Amino acid sequence: MFALLVAVAILIAAFLLGAQALALTCLRRETALPVPERSLFALGLGIVLMAYVLLAVGLLGFLTRPVVLVAALACGLVGLRQVRLLAEALRVLLGAVRRGLLGPTTRRAVHAFLVVWTLLVLLGTLAPPGDSDWDGLSQHLATPKIYLRHHAIAPIWFDHHSNFPFTLQMLFTVAMAAGSPEAAKVIHLVCGIAAALALIVAGRRFLSPAAGVWAAFALVTVPLVGWLGTVAYVDLGGAFFAALTVLGFLLWDRTRASAHLVLAALAAGGGLAVKMQGIQLLPLAALCVVAAGWRARAGAGRLLRDAALFLAIGGGLAAPWYIKSAVWTGNPVYPFAYGVFGGKYWSKAQAATYQEHQSGFGVGRLPPAAERARMGFLARTLSGPRAPVNLLLAPWNLVMRPGEFEVAGFSPIAGSVGPLFLALLPLLLLGRPPRPVVWCLAFVAPLWLGWLLLMQYGRYLAPALAVAALPVGYVLADSFPSSGLARAVPRVVAWAWGVVALTYVGLIAVGSGAWRASLGQVDRSEYLEATCECFRVAEFVNARTPPDAKVALYSEPRGFYLDREYLWAESGHSTLIDYAGIRSGDDLRREFRRLGITHLLYRELGRTGPVLSLPQIGEPLKELHRRGLVQLLGSPPADPSYTLLAIDTREHPRRGSQPTLRPVAQP
Repeated sequence: MFALLVAVAILIAAFLLGAQALALTCLRRETALPVPERSLFALGLGIVLMAYVLLAVGLLGFLTRPVVLVAALACGLVGLRQVRLLAEALRVLLGAVRRGLLGPTTRRAVHAFLVVWTLLVLLGTLAPPGDSDWDGLSQHLATPKIYLRHHAIAPIWFDHHSNFPFTLQMLFTVAMAAGSPEAAKVIHLVCGIAAALALIVAGRRFLSPAAGVWAAFALVTVPLVGWLGTVAYVDLGGAFFAALTVLGFLLWDRTRASAHLVLAALAAGGGLAVKMQGIQLLPLAALCVVAAGWRARAGAGRLLRDAALFLAIGGGLAAPWYIKSAVWTGNPVYPFAYGVFGGKYWSKAQAATYQEHQSGFGVGRLPPAAERARMGFLARTLSGPRAPVNLLLAPWNLVMRPGEFEVAGFSPIAGSVGPLFLALLPLLLLGRPPRPVVWCLAFVAPLWLGWLLLMQYGRYLAPALAVAALPVGYVLADSFPSSGLARAVPRVVAWAWGVVALTYVGLIAVGSGAWRASLGQVDRSEYLEATCECFRVAEFVNARTPPDAKVALYSEPRGFYLDREYLWAESGHSTLIDYAGIRSGDDLRREFRRLGITHLLYRELGRTGPVLSLPQIGEPLKELHRRGLVQLLGSPPADPSYTLLAIDTREHPRRGSQPTLRPVAQP
């Protein structure tokens, strides 16, 4: 439960900071918005502002654990005057839960479902990060750990992801400083819960209370959302800010108050500050602002002013991350758009490989690279998963073949969006949906099109799903007569799927045994030793290498549990290692010595061979092994697919000598 307390403390500090910022800017009057709306926007803005406070601390080189904790505390103290809003928000939330579960309502079952779903997912979230938390163990948690180790935010050249917007990861850094990576997972889950709450508020405000609750139901029954709630990713942050953007836009569309336009812009900017995917949402929302103004017969000058204000506020809020990337790499969207901006430690070949990988998601195989090179631009673009027939069938394939839209080996259930959106959204064609629903569809359609054409990766649909959930909620609540078969059939479908979705998150939390670690029934290390390959391997490496070792990782980027310096050494990650110049064992030693590498950890996958057969460096490794400059240190007993090597990179080793390793503790 310590993780829960840490996460709540971090989020309270962010909330108070955001509430104070709103009170000083676009919401000076306390009555400008009801408590639920004010609270959601305060949380969103506070998350971004707290991230920038920590970014500044890190760039100045003061990112020690005590300073990070003091900085987080200071964020809360800045907003101490907003404690009354916090208390009121908690009172409203608890009152809504009580009325939903105990009050006179026809939606008690849906409210109970949402509460049970939250508790089950939380049981999975409070467990230590495991093997399935791939991006958490490789990036979202691992990078803050590196920053804290070095007491500074500095370039990590082997991982291009570290140049992405890092808003949620800055809050994860506070959790790490407090000694609780599990708290980072809770923060991510809270973003998903906040997205559901934003849908409830939007439904109540613009459609009906039932529409909002059913919209939240539609969002949380997406298996992808349930799984994301248990890992330290950032996609639910994107979903939260997308839902918040629509809420702010609908408020502005109804009132035409400048403050509400600012709120929508801040939310869109928050999405851009959480994930580069927000580049789509910000201009799309600005176009919707123009369209809404045009429908209201606003003059051209007013339309341009509103759009410019929206883009300036949203873009300005997210700009520091992109400026940092431009300063460090020469490319504000590194490593994307390499042909336009270039980028440090990246190359044309790597950019092409990266693009090839991204283009391969979805149903349909890409033509061979040589054949694609001979195609014209249009033919090349509309090939493989983007062939016209595959684009048309994408909604069906996304539901029926979810594994095609995920990384190979990833659970297709965890990556599934479920059937509700495909089954219920077309029913909107049978009637005339109200204006808020039409605006939601206006947001969803371009997001869907962009997803189809750019990268058909399941997780990247999270913001679009958060917006599309409101129309689905309207279908389930209001689009049919209050009784009869037309109303019953969609709800039967929804409940049938709800049972499946709830069972799935139950299996994550209970079936995996995560609940025992979450509730403290088993020791953290004992749980990880039994369930987490990454942890066991890291403990093996930590025990068999000296404290000043630096490990080159091959076929295994999940370095979070390593207590040693490391880097991703494969050529696909960066040009940090000059593989083109490696011809002999001495060339390899020179490259490793330049980077301070003393050890190599290799994971043998099904498509790869033994460690001494590694592409690009296999022959040099064999040569060094024959000369006694490479020592095989063995494999973890329970994980024989991993091999650890020590490499003697001294300037002038004695010919035939064995690498000199400092004594290290044995497990």
